Amino acid sequence: MHPSAFINTLKVQILKIFILLTSFASFVSGCSSKPSIYVKGGPADLLPRLTSVITGPVGVLLTNKSDYSSDFTIKFQNGGGNPLTVSGQLLVRDGKLRVEAVFDKSMAAGDVGMIWNAGANQGNVFSEELQGYAPIDEAVRFTNLVIQVVNSPVERIRSHPVEKANLTFECNDGERMSFQTFRAQDMYGLIMQISSLNTLPAFTMVVSNIRLEIPAEELFLPPDGFTRYANEAAMLNELGARQQGGFSGKPDQGGVNINYKPAGGGQSY
Repeated sequence: MHPSAFINTLKVQILKIFILLTSFASFVSGCSSKPSIYVKGGPADLLPRLTSVITGPVGVLLTNKSDYSSDFTIKFQNGGGNPLTVSGQLLVRDGKLRVEAVFDKSMAAGDVGMIWNAGANQGNVFSEELQGYAPIDEAVRFTNLVIQVVNSPVERIRSHPVEKANLTFECNDGERMSFQTFRAQDMYGLIMQISSLNTLPAFTMVVSNIRLEIPAEELFLPPDGFTRYANEAAMLNELGARQQGGFSGKPDQGGVNINYKPAGGGQSY
């Protein structure tokens, strides 16, 4: 082989090896790295907001009809920016809810979620990755409900005729929380859309792909074999610390990670 031809062939082979190694490195990096739970739109940002919504009057509205499973999407207003979104699966049985959440830019379906008993006003959040759960504290209780049906031409959501109404809940702490709801008239009055009117965080929740079925009872029990953490913040602390290769403390003592800041700089959602 002529020397110049040999050199050209060698250059081509070296280039192929370089491309192969670069592609492999990118693949390994993509598989090994995982978005932090603290990114905007991640669990540390949105799980407290999701908990606040589900454990309030919304949890009662979602569970006061038939048993079912469905998809859901909640969009939280973000101070004039693009809404922050949580989506996933919603399961309802005998007044109890199971939410398997997907957060933007972080984690997969069902990695983080919550179980809520609207009748007993108690439940927990859980993390599959952490194999842990934590009780939900200080849920809002309401003492009175005022319903105002909105008389308007028949509206439809995804081909379902819906009844539109404005609801105001009077809570045990004196707060009044108002929502606008759309219930499917042909599906036992199940909620298909609900929006906050005067509550924070401001949100709109859409329920879709409703399946009239009875989810398994065990799905609404505390995860078997999971470690119990003191509260939601302690569980998120531990999850974040493990992502960073650290350790935040003993589960039931609610070990503190100094890098953790609740969503909204300490504001309770």
